[in-house]
Amino acid sequence: MLLGLTVPFLAKNALDREVSRDEHQFISPGALLVRQHLLPYKDYPYFQAPYQVALQALVYDFSDKLLESARLLTMVFGLGCLGLIFAAALRYLSGLPFLIRLATATALPLFMASNTLFLYTSGRSWNHDLSVFLALSAFLVHGRALARPRPGPGLMASGLLLGLAAGVRLSWVPAVLPFLLAIYWLGTPPGQARSWRQGLPFLGGMALAALPWLALFLCAPADTFFGAVVYPGKLTTDYWASHNYAKAMDWDSKLAFFYQHVFLGAGDYHRFGTYQQNMVIFLATAGLALPINLLALRRGIPQRRETIFLLLLLPVVWLGSALPTPNMYQYYYQLIPFCFLALALAVANLSHLLTRPWPRRAWLTAVALVAAYCLVFGASSCYSVKWSDLAGRGAWSAARTHVLGQEMARQVGQGKVLTLAPTFPLEGGLDIYPELASGPFAFRVAHLLTPEERRARRMLAPADLEAFLAGQPPAAILTGVDPDLEPSLLTYAQAHGYRPRPLNHPQMVLWLPNPQTQPSPRDRP
Repeated sequence: MLLGLTVPFLAKNALDREVSRDEHQFISPGALLVRQHLLPYKDYPYFQAPYQVALQALVYDFSDKLLESARLLTMVFGLGCLGLIFAAALRYLSGLPFLIRLATATALPLFMASNTLFLYTSGRSWNHDLSVFLALSAFLVHGRALARPRPGPGLMASGLLLGLAAGVRLSWVPAVLPFLLAIYWLGTPPGQARSWRQGLPFLGGMALAALPWLALFLCAPADTFFGAVVYPGKLTTDYWASHNYAKAMDWDSKLAFFYQHVFLGAGDYHRFGTYQQNMVIFLATAGLALPINLLALRRGIPQRRETIFLLLLLPVVWLGSALPTPNMYQYYYQLIPFCFLALALAVANLSHLLTRPWPRRAWLTAVALVAAYCLVFGASSCYSVKWSDLAGRGAWSAARTHVLGQEMARQVGQGKVLTLAPTFPLEGGLDIYPELASGPFAFRVAHLLTPEERRARRMLAPADLEAFLAGQPPAAILTGVDPDLEPSLLTYAQAHGYRPRPLNHPQMVLWLPNPQTQPSPRDRP
C-alpha cells in the first residue's frame, strides 16, 4: 500500500520536469551504446562512472522514449530505497508493539518521499538513485552478515553491491573504509582473534564488481583515467576557477554551502506549511539519533553491530557527498536514507533502554504521535497525485521531449545534428556527434587543453568546429539551450548558409542547410 501510494506522486515528479543540462551526459551514452555500439571513454569523452550506461542501454533496447525510460528507471530505484528503509525499520523495531512498529516503519519512507532533497534529486536521469539503492543494499546485507557465524557469503555480496555503487557513482568509494573497519571490529566470531583476512570475501566481491571497469580501462587506459579522474578532479575545477566561481570550491566554502543551501534549504509548501525539512532531519539525526545510539552502545542492545556500523558510515557518506568540486545540492541526497536508518535504530535502542513502565510508555506515546504526524504529512503530499493522473502523462515534460525529437526527425530526415543538448535529436532517432555526447561539459572545458590533448581525448573546443566539421558537416544544428556556449554554433550555422526553422518549443531553433548551397543529407559523408 505504501509503494502504491507513492508511485503516482514519484512518477509525476520524475516525468513532468524539463530536461536538465546535467542529464544529457547520462542519457546519450546509453543510446550510443545500443544504437552504434560506442563505449564510454574509449569512443567519446565521458566524465562519470560507467555502470549505469549498460543498464540504460538495456532499457533503450525496448523503448525509443529515452528521457521517459531513463527517468522511470531511476524512479524505480528511488522507490526501491523507500522499500529498503521500510524493511530495515520493520526489522530494527521488532521490540515495539506491532501497531507502533508498523506505523513507524511506514512513516519513515513516506516522510522521506516528501522530503525536498529527495524530490529534487530522485527521478532525474542522474546516477544518484541507482547508486544509493546499491549502497543502501550493501549496508543492510553487510550488517546482517556481521551477525552470522559464517559471514563470508554475505560479505562477498555486500562487497559486490558496494563495488557496483562505486561503479555508478564514485562518491561511494570512501565507504570502503568503514565497511572494512566494521568487519575487523564487529565481524570476528567469539573466541577468534581479529584479522584483516576476514575482509577478503568483501574485497573479493568488490574486485568482481570492478571487472567491467577494468575491461574498459584495458581498452583505453588514458581515456578512462582522464574521464574518471582528470576531468572531475582537475579540469572542471580549473574551469570554475577561471570564471572566478567561489561557491563550494574549497572545504571552507563547501561547509558554508552545506549549511546555507542544504541544511537551511527551505521545504516546499504542503498542507501543513513551509519549514526547513532538511534541517529537521539533520537536527533529529545529530541531536537525537546519534546521542541515543551512542548511549545505547554502553548497554547490551540487540542491534549493537548495526548501530556501530552506521555510526562509522554516516560521516563517510557525508564526506562522499562533499568531495566533488564544486559541490551541488543533489549530492547530499545519499545522506538522507542513512539519517532515517539512524532514527529508526535510535527509536529501537531507546525502547530497549527504557525498562521502567512509565518512561517506556511515555517514549512509545511520543513515537506514536510523531509517526502519526509523519504518516499524515507524507500521505497528504503523495495523495496530491493519484493513479488516475497517470493517464494524462502524455502531456508531461518527458512525453513532450519525445514529441519534439520526432518533430526534428521529420524536418531533418537523417544525418548528424550538431548540438549541446543531444537528448532531443536522439529522441527522434537522429545521430549526434559523439564528441558532444556529454552536452556542454566537454565543450566548455576543452579550451583548457592543448590542441594535441584535445585530439587525443576527442574533445571539441569552439575553435575546433570549423576544421572538425569540414569533412562531416551537420545535417542540422540545434540551438537555444545554452546561450553562453552556443555563439560558435550560431557563427558556423550563419557562415555556412543554415537557415532557422521553427520548433514547437519557446527557445529552441533548428538550423537546416540551404538546399541550394548544401548537399542533401543522403549525399553527406
